[in-house]
Amino acid sequence: MATELELPQKHLQLSELSFLDQLGRVEGNRITLERSFRGYNLKTPVALPLERVLSLGQKGLALYIVSSLISQRPKLIPWVLDNRTVVEMARYLLRARSASKCKQDGLLRIHEHAQPLLSKA
Repeated sequence: MATELELPQKHLQLSELSFLDQLGRVEGNRITLERSFRGYNLKTPVALPLERVLSLGQKGLALYIVSSLISQRPKLIPWVLDNRTVVEMARYLLRARSASKCKQDGLLRIHEHAQPLLSKA
């Protein structure tokens, strides 16, 4: 019987995610995003579990997911963080596609395909 090797997952530290300070505030184990990177207020603040962001394990991946969605679809950030498959796709797009054009197209297209799923919830 073959067993799968599981490597310990690296957790980020809050101090490594300094970009979160410019987007909102951290209260206990929640992050509330209130502004975009350009400083515009979001219509509806978005609350995220701090543990979900820290468990991504890579500062660049956290920045990629948040920056890809905060300006046009901030409500999708919690959904992406809760969906392991989408996080892995974002990791692939960041690494293999060097996050160039995919920042605009990749994660936003996920929304188009996920729209039927989101409307059922």
